[in-house]
Amino acid sequence: MTKAKPTYEDFALHALGFDDDEDAAWLAERLAASPGDLVAGRRVEEALGALSALAPEAAPPSDLFSAIEAQLDGEAPDNSLTVRAEGGAWFERSPGVWCKILNEHEAGVTTRLLRCEAGGVVPSHRHNSDEELFVLEGDIRIGKLRLGKGDFHLARAASQHVDAVTENGCLVLVRG
Repeated sequence: MTKAKPTYEDFALHALGFDDDEDAAWLAERLAASPGDLVAGRRVEEALGALSALAPEAAPPSDLFSAIEAQLDGEAPDNSLTVRAEGGAWFERSPGVWCKILNEHEAGVTTRLLRCEAGGVVPSHRHNSDEELFVLEGDIRIGKLRLGKGDFHLARAASQHVDAVTENGCLVLVRG
């Protein structure tokens, strides 16, 4: 703390136990060095003690934590997009392959999740734009190329994919 003299707010926070260790140590040092500050601090403590004796004990509202959590999980900042894990809609793209659109960009480019069940197949397709694929979980094989968790693959625009197959199931992030 860099202040030269404690404020009433410092005394109040200390009296209520809301100051941190560093602030409490600074205040204790300051009070030991200044009898005037010590008297002022005791007056604040006495006033708060008298007020707290008048206040009835009350349990916090049952929905208080939910209200605080809702504020912490507020809306996304302007010019941004947040899709929660439980948000958005999954649709079946092909048997055993589910898709969730996260964002639609310009010129038909999307960012999406694909969740494939074991044995799921993403059918052969041509790319109109670059397609980026990042494996979040599991495995996927594109022709002879086997990809696992943490692997990244880029298919350039106008390229053709053969069927992509997963042996054990996978979750992949795709942009393209």
